[in-house]
Amino acid sequence: MEPVPRRMLGCPLCLRLLREPVTAACGHSLCSRCWSAARGCPVCLESVGEELQGNRVNVLANGLLQKWFPEEGQPSAVAECGQGPISHSHQNLSLEATECLQKGQVPLTWEHSSEKYLIFQTMASDATSKLSEERESISDSDEYNVSYSCPCSRSVPPELLSISDFECSVCASLTKDVPIFVCTMAFPRISCPLHIFEPRYRLMMRRCLETGTKTFGMCIYDSVKIFADFGCMLKIEESENLPDGRSLVSTVGGRRFKVLRRGHKDGYNTADVEYLEDKQVTGVELTDLCHLHSRVYAQARNWFDHLPSILQRRIHTQHGPIPDQEGNVQASPDGPQWCWWLLAVLPMDPSLQLMLLSSTSLHQRLTHLQRVLHYLVQNQIL
Repeated sequence: MEPVPRRMLGCPLCLRLLREPVTAACGHSLCSRCWSAARGCPVCLESVGEELQGNRVNVLANGLLQKWFPEEGQPSAVAECGQGPISHSHQNLSLEATECLQKGQVPLTWEHSSEKYLIFQTMASDATSKLSEERESISDSDEYNVSYSCPCSRSVPPELLSISDFECSVCASLTKDVPIFVCTMAFPRISCPLHIFEPRYRLMMRRCLETGTKTFGMCIYDSVKIFADFGCMLKIEESENLPDGRSLVSTVGGRRFKVLRRGHKDGYNTADVEYLEDKQVTGVELTDLCHLHSRVYAQARNWFDHLPSILQRRIHTQHGPIPDQEGNVQASPDGPQWCWWLLAVLPMDPSLQLMLLSSTSLHQRLTHLQRVLHYLVQNQIL
């Protein structure tokens, strides 16, 4: 048996539009009923594993097929009866998105969703031009007998392409109804140990763990709005339950966010949020930024090294050692980790910390940190 050529949105076994696609461990997708009859993958020839006994449908691929081609995705009466030949020219139609959809069962996180979206956007636009040449060879009789119409007989409308289609339906990168813990400042990639004792937050933590997201937002208190307009996501790394119902939770900071809408759920706060990213700079601006970055890092090192040993040990115990200087200052959307470490340990007013947390300019954050360090050293404030 020769491997079947890859096709876009098409089943490599029946050569029709995928219907209820099932994805094997090898990464290839077939119609669910085709998998039931297959002894092995027709693309790579690997055996069908036991995990496909239940024919679990690839949710991502199935959702896109139903959204993009709702009419074409429905089998005709001829197809249900197993009658009607599929023309050779239809078998050779290039259906350009299967390669990505075949990998769609891999869990998607916010790091991957944008990349997947761009890939599909390009493929959807390219498919129509490739189809126009092949359709000329399809006769009227052939088209009449085709059980599934070709999914690329028209281009995918741009309004049907959405990045949300490639995000996890459970966590969605956690932008809607995000649980909010109103307590203290938290910063990206910096540890934040918590002692949970209030019933509302015990419920919130239990739900975060049970849903598998293990993620919630942290904001400081605001006398007018209940919690601040900006905060930081926290990821639960470990949770130790105590006999009386309290818990000790180890978390680490994730992405920064801006609050768009406030809500309430079973006693604790929630919010719809959008994530923040530092603005990228190039050319002379980037050169100046790198020089400033090196100078402020040296100042931070010098300040920490001259602290009393007891303070150094206390900081080390709670936040760890100062992170190393990063070569690429724009590698992370939140900037260098050591800046957030410094913000967490410096004796600063929470309002200033919040302002720097919300800033999308690394240059601005470094400039403020430089001023704070200079003030502390000049006034011998520890």
